[in-house]
Amino acid sequence: MGTSSALGWCALALVAACRGPDAPRAPAPPAPCGDTVGAWSAPVDGLRARLITSGARADRASLQVALELEPVAGPRAIHWAGMLELGYVTFALDDAAGAPVVAALAWGGNGPSGSFREALRGPVRHLVASNLFVPVDGQRLVRIGAFGGGWPMATDGTSRRLRARLTGAAPAPDELEAYVVDPAVGSLGARVVGADAAAPPAWIGALDVPAVCVD
Repeated sequence: MGTSSALGWCALALVAACRGPDAPRAPAPPAPCGDTVGAWSAPVDGLRARLITSGARADRASLQVALELEPVAGPRAIHWAGMLELGYVTFALDDAAGAPVVAALAWGGNGPSGSFREALRGPVRHLVASNLFVPVDGQRLVRIGAFGGGWPMATDGTSRRLRARLTGAAPAPDELEAYVVDPAVGSLGARVVGADAAAPPAWIGALDVPAVCVD
């Protein structure tokens, strides 16, 4: 190697030493969740369920969520006491580390309540939220139905996980029959049970629905 070449390599080495190690790159922004068809739960007493999201937008301002139920071992009837809409389902939101998110707000109001049963003779899809997100005081809060949720979304764009649990009770006297008013959205109405309306076998127990990514 000639003298000039050696000097050139020394100069390059000196510049690299003075510059120091390359600065760490900024982490890539989190990828959006998009529309998600959640995994089916394991069947419990012949019933399974999953969550489905749709209508995701690039600005993350809107997301629709639905709950799909499917009896896989013959018809079943879910019985519950409480709110008519989604009264047998509870929801929770977890952060990226899997820790439950604490609600920042409780929605007020009231709605139809009592003792109900819903007969499932095939797949049924219920609308959980036409838009999961509600802006409140500079935050994006999750709203489930009319009164559920209140959990804040992350402010850095990190996704969160929405999960659900179904709980079926024993049949009660003087129940009303819940039925789907509008198949397009799965909203429920209630009517007096007809004298000849035999209910399918009662589904009694609890079923955990796998979480879906929301952001």
